[in-house]
Amino acid sequence: MVVTAPQSIADELSGLPDRELAANVVETTKVLTAAARAGHNHWIIAFSGGKDSSLVTCLAVELLRRRTVDNTRIDVVYSDTLMELPPFAENAISLLNFVRTLSSTHELPVHTHAVVAPMEHRFWFLVLGKGYPPPHNHFRWCTERLKIWPSQKMMKGLVSDSSIILTGVRWGESDSRDGRMKGQMCSKDDSECGLGLWLHSESMMGIQGLAPIAHWRTCKVWDFLLMADAWWGWPFRSLNKLYGQNGATRFGCWMCTLVKEDKALQAIIARDEWSALSVLNEVRTELLTEGRKQENRLTQPDGRLVFDPP
Repeated sequence: MVVTAPQSIADELSGLPDRELAANVVETTKVLTAAARAGHNHWIIAFSGGKDSSLVTCLAVELLRRRTVDNTRIDVVYSDTLMELPPFAENAISLLNFVRTLSSTHELPVHTHAVVAPMEHRFWFLVLGKGYPPPHNHFRWCTERLKIWPSQKMMKGLVSDSSIILTGVRWGESDSRDGRMKGQMCSKDDSECGLGLWLHSESMMGIQGLAPIAHWRTCKVWDFLLMADAWWGWPFRSLNKLYGQNGATRFGCWMCTLVKEDKALQAIIARDEWSALSVLNEVRTELLTEGRKQENRLTQPDGRLVFDPP
């Protein structure tokens, strides 16, 4: 059964009191629609489970549900590191299940994929099995093995001439990310999509990537997600609960040793319902301490630790 399409997103939000939010949504939907009309009608969404990629996923799927774009396929790719904070990982999988059910109900060409690294690239295999030290800024071996390589392998099997990768990157998240975006931006004025938001990166397998919410402020990301929860039934309140009062918190692996203090982990275990996860912080501290001791490490002929910078 084909479900009758609801009104367009632009029409539905025309009377929204928050004019900035309405303008953001309209602008992003125009970018995505223009991409499809330009022949980029296969959207591969790099989904992390966080607020930004959740927003991109929601708007892309809603455009298909409303038949705003024709002949467009979406593949949502989630790379599960197996090291995410448990409630965060559960929420990401739950959202993928919601998208799968919604797509089935409305007969949408939307497909979800959850990928994991092969055993020889997983965190504990490398740390306990091969003796890798905890990742640090001079030997950041984790991100590629746990996240990038598995998702790229999946994406390579999906890519066609009409494919683009949709990401949730935004201006102002960090100086380093802004620098990368400036370096990758084809133009800051009108470009193929009309808004100067095309990005290109070799890490994206040589195909174009699009950052359709690059101009959104963090507060408006949350305003939209909570609106989509209330109006359209998307399960975003649980995500909002995970982030807590500090909606800008960045989540990642609970074993991340690239930061001195994992604020996301601390925020989670401070809540009664997740207090049992405090043991994760103990494991992280123990590994960081023991993994940096010279007596627990192999040394090179000159006395330097193996895997450490000169």
